[in-house]
Amino acid sequence: MTADPVATKHGCPFCNSEALRLWFISDVVHISCKKCGAQGPVVKLEFGMGKKTEAAEQAVAAWDRRPKPRKVKPLEDRLQENR
Repeated sequence: MTADPVATKHGCPFCNSEALRLWFISDVVHISCKKCGAQGPVVKLEFGMGKKTEAAEQAVAAWDRRPKPRKVKPLEDRLQENR
């Protein structure tokens, strides 16, 4: 098991941290946030992949592929509207 720092287009969707790690565990690769522990999708190392770098690129692409956050009114404002 190894963990390497990784650069992505987006930081952590939960805590906005840029402290991300790329984990190689047995035959899978995934990204996790060092600050809050959030994990991205797991990419399985397939037979015939040239190197771990191909799986790492897929893990980064999976981490970066997520919808943009929605703008949500604060809870207090929404409660006031329902009164």
